[in-house]
Amino acid sequence: MEACLEEDLPPTTELEEGLRNGVYFGKLANFFAPKMVSEKRIYDRDQARYKSNGLHFRHTDNTIFYPETTDVYDRKNMPKVVYCIHALSLYLYKLGIAPQIQDLLGKVAFTVHAAVIAINEAVDRGQTSVLMGALNNPNAMLRNNQEVLAQDYQDTLSQTKGRKRDQSSGRRSSIATEERDVYEELLTHQEIQGCIDLVNIQAAVRQVNQAVSAQDEAALLAALRLEALGLLGVQESNCRWYLEHFTTCCQHQSKDGGRTVMLDKEEIQRAVSSCNDFAEAEKRKLEAVSAINTAIRLGDAAETAEELMNPEAQLPLVYQSAANLYQAELFSLQLQGGRSGLSHEELSVAVEMLSAVAVLNEVLDTKDPQAVIEQLVDSPLGFTNMDQDNLNRYADTLIELRGEALAKGQEFLTWNDVQRSIDGVNVQVHEEHERIMALAEINEALNSGEYQQTLAALLLPTAKLTGVNPATAKHYHDVLQYTKQRLCQVA
Repeated sequence: MEACLEEDLPPTTELEEGLRNGVYFGKLANFFAPKMVSEKRIYDRDQARYKSNGLHFRHTDNTIFYPETTDVYDRKNMPKVVYCIHALSLYLYKLGIAPQIQDLLGKVAFTVHAAVIAINEAVDRGQTSVLMGALNNPNAMLRNNQEVLAQDYQDTLSQTKGRKRDQSSGRRSSIATEERDVYEELLTHQEIQGCIDLVNIQAAVRQVNQAVSAQDEAALLAALRLEALGLLGVQESNCRWYLEHFTTCCQHQSKDGGRTVMLDKEEIQRAVSSCNDFAEAEKRKLEAVSAINTAIRLGDAAETAEELMNPEAQLPLVYQSAANLYQAELFSLQLQGGRSGLSHEELSVAVEMLSAVAVLNEVLDTKDPQAVIEQLVDSPLGFTNMDQDNLNRYADTLIELRGEALAKGQEFLTWNDVQRSIDGVNVQVHEEHERIMALAEINEALNSGEYQQTLAALLLPTAKLTGVNPATAKHYHDVLQYTKQRLCQVA
């Protein structure tokens, strides 16, 4: 236009605004068709009114059909305006009226519209070097272009533009050619940036998956920090957790589908966030365990219970009322464990058992044998040698034992107390069973009428009889036989 008009135009970055009054178009029309457009027909030819008062609607007199008024005056479709000027330059050059337009890429600053048009043309040419030159134009205002992904950009942009062209073809018959928006077939700035971002994300995701496959923590950390992914909260200290989580996730999904699994961006972000939460929880858990061990060593039962109840310790349910029980039993365990203190696993097992013991003590206070039996059977106390046939005996014995302990000032029956009671009941029941068997043998011997056989039965250890004298065996036999006969008569 400067070559044809022989005057300077506004800087290229301001040209779109400068074209709106149509004066330059009128002068351009006068240049190649002076008989049709005289200088007198150009409104505000020196642009004095425009410079003093801005746009006036009469400026639209300078604009004919191509480009139409709304495109130029309202600045609603400047890409089409630029396209029209470009097409006109080629046409005038072919007619020998105007000089050939120069390739100004790299020589002048382009507007975003012009840069976008250049990118669209580069996509159509299919040459990655040309495309990257257009994408890297600062005035295109595109982010995160990577030379190594040039072919991917070309493929994605070309496919996206092809789809857009196909979609617009269905609307062509209903819209007049002159009314079409040039961006119906061209990629917009936003669409181009979207394609670049998509390719960058896909490449970054591939790097993450490759690092997981190689079990390379350093490579994984570098991939997770790629700007294209835009992941939040990536922490170097948690990289081991990330790798373990991703590996487990891929293995789990591959088992379900029987094929190699690729993580996507959303899965990666969820995994990073989840691992961060887990790592933070683990850190706080260890701090809570340390505080618990300190409280146990200091011997303050209330403080120990409070630390045990800290949610960050991630321990089973704790009862404040059983503070002394926790303190006494955990202190004993701590002494056995040495200076390092109790681990989280040790605390979890111990607290679960001690809480169950505390509940058992409360149930014993109700003196309800059935409730005691349910607690013994259903709770995680882990008592050994329990016999279903002896449950009622266990309950009765423990209720009695609990009362005796309270009378002595013992606040709780411990797990060991309960286990000893169970073992004691088992021994008693066993001895009673053996005694019954021995009595059966004694009665059988009496029925035989042989006093020597009766003596042998009386001397059985399981009979638990004392003072048996073999010298009076016949007398034992006679007295017992007589007593048995009397009992039978009474019965």
